[in-house]
Amino acid sequence: MVAFPSLTVDTQRPTLSGAGHTGAQVEVKDQDGTSLGTTTVAEDGTWSLTPTSDLAKGPNQLTAVQTPKDGGETSEASATITVNVVDQLAVSGPTAGSTVTTDKPVVTGTSEPKADITITDKDGKVIGTTTANAKGEWSITLPAQPNGLVEITVTDEHGQKVDHSFTVDVAAPIAELIITGPKEG
Repeated sequence: MVAFPSLTVDTQRPTLSGAGHTGAQVEVKDQDGTSLGTTTVAEDGTWSLTPTSDLAKGPNQLTAVQTPKDGGETSEASATITVNVVDQLAVSGPTAGSTVTTDKPVVTGTSEPKADITITDKDGKVIGTTTANAKGEWSITLPAQPNGLVEITVTDEHGQKVDHSFTVDVAAPIAELIITGPKEG
């Protein structure tokens, strides 16, 4: 019998491990039957291997197939390995903590290519959405913001979040100067 526990990982090439019969060969396959690697069960009855190729982001249905060293009957165990990779979601402008002099600031950043980007205000209200281009670059012009601290959260389609804040300081327009006195003459 081979054992193979389900787990959530933060890398696309995690170390997979389980238990089996000492000396048996264990091959791990993906949901399409593609081999991700083969290893031998150690004397303590454990095995581990790192896949030869990246697992997909999200849930992966994997199967460990154990073949005894004496050529006996094979056994299988399945596991769900969920890959939750933190993407390179980042805000590049305005710089965190900076002051902008426009009430409609442009927020820019990078993420995974083609990711959907949502910006919410400090109350959770959606104030902008866009989709990153093929290079992962994105840009959103925010609606008019009041003077003061603007706190936003940028979220991609995979649930990755970045909190960001900057200050809006738009000077009030100078009123037209009208001279009312003294009178001429």
